[in-house]
Amino acid sequence: MADVADRAKQQQDHEQSFIGSLFTLPFRFAAVMFLSLG
Repeated sequence: MADVADRAKQQQDHEQSFIGSLFTLPFRFAAVMFLSLG
């Protein structure tokens, strides 16, 4: 039973990090554009 709980927690952490990276992606893209233009 603990194995299932661990797997569920890992999946939840992965989803949170995926949403986080998806949210910061536009900011990273803007930073790259500013650096390449400047």
